[in-house]
Amino acid sequence: MNNTKIKMIFIAIPRKIYFLYLLFSRKFLFLIPKLFGIFVMKIDKIKFVLFLTNMVLIAAFTFSCGQHGESSSSVGDDAPSSSSMEDGGGSSSSTPLSSEPLACDTVPASGYATFPITPSDLTCGNGEKATNIRWLGVPLLNWNNPKDGTYSNISVMANCGMATNLMASCPGTLTVYPMVSCSIGTTGYEGIAIKPVLACSDGSEPFDTVFSGYLPDWDNPAVGSYGVLAEASCGHGTLPKVFCGTLTVNPITLTCGRVPASGYEGIEINPPALICNHGTRGAPIWKNAPDWYNPAIGTYSNISVTATCGSVTREANCDGSLSVSCSGNSDTSTHYCSGGAMKEYGSVTYGEQTYRTVVIGRQTWMAENFNYEAEGSKCYDDDPSNCAKYGRLYNWETAMTACPSGWHLPSLAEYNTLSNYVRAASNCSNCDAAKLKATNGWVSYNSTDEYGFSALGGGYGFTGGAGFNYIGHQGYWWIATNTTYGNEPSAYVWYMNQSNDQTSVLPQYKSLLFSVRCLLDSPGQPSS
Repeated sequence: MNNTKIKMIFIAIPRKIYFLYLLFSRKFLFLIPKLFGIFVMKIDKIKFVLFLTNMVLIAAFTFSCGQHGESSSSVGDDAPSSSSMEDGGGSSSSTPLSSEPLACDTVPASGYATFPITPSDLTCGNGEKATNIRWLGVPLLNWNNPKDGTYSNISVMANCGMATNLMASCPGTLTVYPMVSCSIGTTGYEGIAIKPVLACSDGSEPFDTVFSGYLPDWDNPAVGSYGVLAEASCGHGTLPKVFCGTLTVNPITLTCGRVPASGYEGIEINPPALICNHGTRGAPIWKNAPDWYNPAIGTYSNISVTATCGSVTREANCDGSLSVSCSGNSDTSTHYCSGGAMKEYGSVTYGEQTYRTVVIGRQTWMAENFNYEAEGSKCYDDDPSNCAKYGRLYNWETAMTACPSGWHLPSLAEYNTLSNYVRAASNCSNCDAAKLKATNGWVSYNSTDEYGFSALGGGYGFTGGAGFNYIGHQGYWWIATNTTYGNEPSAYVWYMNQSNDQTSVLPQYKSLLFSVRCLLDSPGQPSS
């Protein structure tokens, strides 16, 4: 049987066995007759088979070493340095064996800048998969983000199994055409023109632009969300569509703050703040508002305003209402409003502190929470600064005797007289707290203090040192009238809450600590 017939038989067996046969037939086959002649008469057939098997194993080992040596020497000292290589994506083929150690298919004919291009396929001659692929050439091509231009003489270096740093040239020339890019801002405002920005990767000006998707009116966009695509030409025909982005067009708004709670006739009042969320605000036009520079007596509610924000006109409603009252002296540290006119505070000094006093109807009240240190009283949180602003907190027994001579802790009937007078004089119901609360010092909802009473919420405390609560949020004032609450000796308190416009009366344990207001024993003269 000659070598040609043997090769035909070996077509169906694995290629490595085939290579083994070739190596064996060339290197060792000539030894078989001699060996056979020497030993055929001395060994039996079984020994001969064992001997032949050993020869085959020696041949296989010799072939494997030869292949490794050839692969290792295929790159040698002529391999390019690592500085001329670029790791990059690529592909390899599992096609039948090539006659070359590494083969590269023809490069694609064209592509677009910034758009990924699929690299040429690579085939290893030994059937392995190409790894550690490094593309070579000048200029160097980035397949994932190519720049426009012409690329020829592209080559590649890769590993094929144990064979490393194999090189191959890739036939063909790749032309990367310029690509258009498009961008728009992520946000815009209604009525304000918006313009997308397009550019060609080679610096030229794009033309024949066509937009698609959900598009706004670029010159006068309406409120909403938009998704924009664009296609254009950079001199090489119409390019693929690109995504410009998502645009949200917001409304342009005008916001009006809260109006001041009170003011005085003829004294300038600062108007509420006006804010445009986009654009420069123009001069406001007010509705249901006073002349802010020279306000007249009255109550102003449902105040609104119209103004331009940039190129659009907007309207806003303002929170709250404004009460303008009392002409005359506007110094609220020395004067208070009563009966439509500014009146001067009275005063009384007790325990080295001078208290302002006001006449409301036929009653004369201290215009501040009492702050005389006595056994059974405390500062909120034991902080003297709270005493200076909100007065001291007293248990009921101490409150009954705390007021100076000629003054006393008011009864329930006397507090009712105060509330009824304020409601009648203000021509409103359930509004006494709103008219009597101070203009500042509450956490929120400071009021008009139209009668100079200047009520401040001092909160409350516990006699046993269990803590304090609600300063600036709630006000409790002891009343001299007894009651029963929870089967324990109790008394009434006059109560205000920062967010309520009316007062209320509540029963409370006498051991708790609340504020005190003193009332003059002899009623004052009616206000004029």
